[in-house]
Amino acid sequence: MCKLRIYMMANQGVLGFKSPIRCIAIALMFIKGPQVNGWVKGILEGLKQLHPIANNIEYTYINFLACFDAQFTNSMRQEVTQASLDRLMF
Repeated sequence: MCKLRIYMMANQGVLGFKSPIRCIAIALMFIKGPQVNGWVKGILEGLKQLHPIANNIEYTYINFLACFDAQFTNSMRQEVTQASLDRLMF
């Protein structure tokens, strides 16, 4: 996510970068791998159903961030906890 933040910061002020739908599409470019491809495809399908003007609002991006958090942050927390427990076992 660090590369994404750098990319977004570097392009602040560039025409079109205030578009929430474009920000989601850019974020999806950085989410790669066979374990996440299904999730990315699902988000892309959802984006295709949005109206390019009426739904190009901040809520769309906030909703994407919430979906991302629910999908990845919680599972990462669980994996870290499991790894910690595994190290404690003899």
